[in-house]
Amino acid sequence: MPGSGRKITCKLLDDALFEWFIKQRARQLPVTEDSLTTQARKIKAKLLQRPDTEDQEKLAKMEFTNGWIDRFKKRHFIRRRKVTTWSKKLASTMRKEIA
Repeated sequence: MPGSGRKITCKLLDDALFEWFIKQRARQLPVTEDSLTTQARKIKAKLLQRPDTEDQEKLAKMEFTNGWIDRFKKRHFIRRRKVTTWSKKLASTMRKEIA
């Protein structure tokens, strides 16, 4: 059912963390659950310093548990994938064979 389940505590934090994730992936950097948690804490600290951030009390109480990370990944369709160079090697090998 669309709209069912737990609501996002802070959309600003969720959006900022997802944007950070996209940038890391674009740079082909691995993103672990620990790095997601660390970055979420940094974003939370920055948002708490801004007086215009909504739901300051809820944000201050936020904990980045394994369940929170799992829901974040599920919400943004993030899957664990291993970065490899095998396909790059295959492509360069094929170019040599074709030439």
